[in-house]
Amino acid sequence: MIKIAETILKRREVNILFVITIAIVLGYFVKGIKINSDILSYLPNDDPVFKLFNYFGETYGGNQLALIAIETDDVFNKETIERINNLTQEFKKNENVTYVTSLTNFLDIITDDEGTLQINKLIDEYDLTYDFENIESNYCYVFEPELNYYPVENTERMFNMHIIDGKDTTMFGKIKDADELCLKFNYSF
Repeated sequence: MIKIAETILKRREVNILFVITIAIVLGYFVKGIKINSDILSYLPNDDPVFKLFNYFGETYGGNQLALIAIETDDVFNKETIERINNLTQEFKKNENVTYVTSLTNFLDIITDDEGTLQINKLIDEYDLTYDFENIESNYCYVFEPELNYYPVENTERMFNMHIIDGKDTTMFGKIKDADELCLKFNYSF
């Protein structure tokens, strides 16, 4: 190992020139690189998963997803909720949008004190008169969207994130700086 290092140092001018030459050659060919962002073009047309994907797209009006984010200091205040609700209602009116999910029409699944499962709207989109003072002092919010893609058999690509927010008095509020963004590739042999 020491001999290799000594050889590299002895011929450092040649090595530097070699690295610069390789960088110039590769840099010249970079201009020809094209990015194909259409993942579906990589799949064979006769693949059963691809056929099923197209079937769902044709049956349910498309298979495109758009995520819209609003930047704010505090999600759970009346002005922000009203803004989110207005955007939700406007997107619902658009004939090219199949379905809209937001805080104002999101289902809140909880259990009550007796262990009974209750499904309610988190915030009623038609009645925004809500106890925002209670929310502002006690809320916690965990959002974990996940997208999985299986381009070929035994291969998975996954993108997910964990967005945590809450008041410092809640358990999640104490770890709200632990947001994560994950990109995972799995290949099984």
